[in-house]
Amino acid sequence: MTGARPDTWMPTYWGDLLRDVGHLSTQEFGAYVFLIGHYWTTGGPLVNDDSQLRRVCRMTSREWDVSRETLAAFFYTFNGLWVQNRIEEELLTATDRFQKKSKAGRKGNAVRCGCDSQKDRT
Repeated sequence: MTGARPDTWMPTYWGDLLRDVGHLSTQEFGAYVFLIGHYWTTGGPLVNDDSQLRRVCRMTSREWDVSRETLAAFFYTFNGLWVQNRIEEELLTATDRFQKKSKAGRKGNAVRCGCDSQKDRT
């Protein structure tokens, strides 16, 4: 789903989040929020590149070196990417919701204009 942006808001389950990040420092928590925010807004996993990940987190090289292992534990690596199942699930849900709303909008528009939206899409 890389590159898709199904919605502008991301659901946050505070109980789950706070339970999962209780061991993080304030700086690591902020970095984690930046990582999941970047993941969400780009619509796909993060590139497993320390320089890029460090910049997403707004950390210095030293800060990143200290926190990298802790932050990496929230993701698994696959084909050179940092992937997180929960975000992937939420992106799929958001994409499905977006497609349903789009389809309903096209159908409603076709009713209002008195045309068949399938025939008019040439």
